[in-house]
Amino acid sequence: MPRKLCLLLPGLLLLAGCSTSSSYAGVDFSASAQCRMQCQASHRSCMAQGSAVNSHFSCEQQAVPAPDRRCKDIANPELRRACELKAHDCTMRAPMMSCGERRDACMSSCG
Repeated sequence: MPRKLCLLLPGLLLLAGCSTSSSYAGVDFSASAQCRMQCQASHRSCMAQGSAVNSHFSCEQQAVPAPDRRCKDIANPELRRACELKAHDCTMRAPMMSCGERRDACMSSCG
């Protein structure tokens, strides 16, 4: 009889180990870890929506040599294309830089 119990016991222990609903059940994340996860979630959200609605327009204003003009107003095709490329590059980098800065500031506050 004890021999059968020895064979049955490992099977019961195995089933008991598989009965948890998730691998994180019972794990208590530290406040610092929760803070970092929140920073990462905010960063993903920031990147998904872009950092500023008007970033394209402000980037275009930075790329155009004259104030109150747009790239499409430049007569020279080569200069117009260069302006458009600068504005596009700025528009793509702006969210990465501002969202990254926000994430870094958030992470530094996590301790």
